[in-house]
Amino acid sequence: MNTWPGKPARFGLDNLEKDSFSLMLQQLPGAVVKRKYVDGSYIGLWPFAVYVRSRINEAAQRLSAVSILNELNDWMKVGALPDLGPGRICHSLGMTLLPSVAADYNNGVVDYQAQYVMEYREGKR
Repeated sequence: MNTWPGKPARFGLDNLEKDSFSLMLQQLPGAVVKRKYVDGSYIGLWPFAVYVRSRINEAAQRLSAVSILNELNDWMKVGALPDLGPGRICHSLGMTLLPSVAADYNNGVVDYQAQYVMEYREGKR
């Protein structure tokens, strides 16, 4: 994700800055094996969420936070797929749940979340 040239901030893993603009990638439960082969290789799905935290004062800023998550999805469709290391190949990345408010705090900070899934191949196939 940090190779996305349009990213407005560096992605953290399971951590959002308290009161400032930040991005976070979080693994979601529910990783599944979509297809298994006799040789032990398989096609897997790895669900994850991306969060945008921002101080929101007006509607235009809310739309901007949602736009970031949609732009990330657009980049996933045309950008280079991640290198998962030996024995794993990423087939695709894409949004599975549209952006929505995940948390709205009293101090004007709002967290937006969108859910995505990575499809990958594990093994020699």
